[in-house]
Amino acid sequence: MGIFIPMDNYMVILEEVGRWKIIGMKKLYNSLNLDSSYSFFCRQVRKLELEGFIRSITGSRKRKYLTLTASGSKLSPYNAQFDESDAELSHDLIVSNVVGELNKFETLGEGHVLHESDFFQVEPDGLIYINKDGIHGSMAIEVELTQKAKPRIASKFSAYKNADCFNYCLYVFNKESVYHAYRRRLELMNESVREKILMILDPNLSISQFSYRGRPVYFRGKESLFEELFANEKRE
Repeated sequence: MGIFIPMDNYMVILEEVGRWKIIGMKKLYNSLNLDSSYSFFCRQVRKLELEGFIRSITGSRKRKYLTLTASGSKLSPYNAQFDESDAELSHDLIVSNVVGELNKFETLGEGHVLHESDFFQVEPDGLIYINKDGIHGSMAIEVELTQKAKPRIASKFSAYKNADCFNYCLYVFNKESVYHAYRRRLELMNESVREKILMILDPNLSISQFSYRGRPVYFRGKESLFEELFANEKRE
């Protein structure tokens, strides 16, 4: 039997799995818009599993999720592998969903999940790019499902202030108590920190739902609707 070298659709699958770190089979298939049938796609995924480039994880309700192995990670520009644990599985799937939904907004795109990279000065959960009224920028994404210690929160805020690789960082919360704890801590920071951090609360945040349109975003000491901050300005 010859050596298997991933090419064409196989590489497309590997790159997309790496982009999201961990992603469900159906969601992966839908995101790729492949010409092939779902059954043929499943056979290709199975081939990548057998060759050791992808591994699968069974989640709740026997849903199948995919992540890269060390070998697959070497072929992907995103170099994202998942270290298996129930808590990390839920967190990373929510991050994947958040970034994927934000990608659909008119001024945001090219987002992906980050993992164990030495390239950035501070390591967020995800990264997305902004193109608003012709002005380009980058925004880190932090999904906070549990509250960290106050010194750790302040340290992360300061790290983003000093990180010239990101113009902004959007914190996403699903618990009101955690949101307000982070907000109070941010209010104690100096202005140079506050002008880089944004916060949004979605109580219904999950691996399949993230509602940000029409929601208030806390930024620079006040709340504004998401669209007011990120939509292109309408010109007559």
